[in-house]
Amino acid sequence: MSQSKTPLNQRYLFAYFKTYSEKLYYAVSQNGLNWNDYNDGKPILSSNIGNKSIRDPFIIKTKKSYILLSSNGSSSDSFCVWSCDDLLNWKNGRLIQIATKNYCVWAPKAFYDAKYDDYVLIYATGLNYYGSYKRLNYCRTSDFIHFSLPNVLFDPGFSIIDGFIVSNDGHHYLFFKDERGNNTICNNYKRLRVAKSNNMTQYNTYTSFITLHFTEGPCIRYVNDRWILYCDPYEYHCEKYITQTCNNLDDMIESTNPILEWSPIENSFPSLSVRHGCMIELNNIYIDISIN
Repeated sequence: MSQSKTPLNQRYLFAYFKTYSEKLYYAVSQNGLNWNDYNDGKPILSSNIGNKSIRDPFIIKTKKSYILLSSNGSSSDSFCVWSCDDLLNWKNGRLIQIATKNYCVWAPKAFYDAKYDDYVLIYATGLNYYGSYKRLNYCRTSDFIHFSLPNVLFDPGFSIIDGFIVSNDGHHYLFFKDERGNNTICNNYKRLRVAKSNNMTQYNTYTSFITLHFTEGPCIRYVNDRWILYCDPYEYHCEKYITQTCNNLDDMIESTNPILEWSPIENSFPSLSVRHGCMIELNNIYIDISIN
């Protein structure tokens, strides 16, 4: 395979898995809304560890490399970790067992904590079956090899999953899914809320809903002077991925009806099978165009 490299000439990358293909896929974009397949829609990475599944992929750039985290399928007490320098040649894949037996680890994500110069890794956990009570836990790491013992990140007294932390102006905003009830149209839950704190690992109060029914897997980024929320309309795989914008996160927190602080915005994704994605800014990354 040729080793020649070329600028990607795109500002953003969206990493995701597909409804019927639990592998790592990429899409690229200039504006964070209109996306094109990378690698002709073929997977970037297939897992050969654990349950051989890449669900809920999340990429973070550390001081040394890029780190890829994923769920090890939907029924594992471990999560998966890979590292690389170029976003393509993922290596050192390994399983990290962090939950006790018969408990699951869902949607691991990591966020830099400037106060301690390390990373807070969060995930949903509960008894290993759908419908069990879930909460968000966290642990700390500086190298994604060694991890602290887990602690509770947030447990509001009802089942929650899919945490995502945004840090801005000294405050931390925890987006999460209210997981109560069944996936039926009469259920008022199964959508996203937000909690705010001055401490990245302690949350108490939270908002009402900020999305419509059957939304999960939030990813929030600041793009072109506005916040964009990406989320997965998981119950309707024939519908495209959801994007909505907000100008001020505190206005959302203080609102009695925070969903009104968000405005839907049009997007285009390369597939209706996009699931639980993560967007990152590329910052002049060079990617090998000869990838098979």
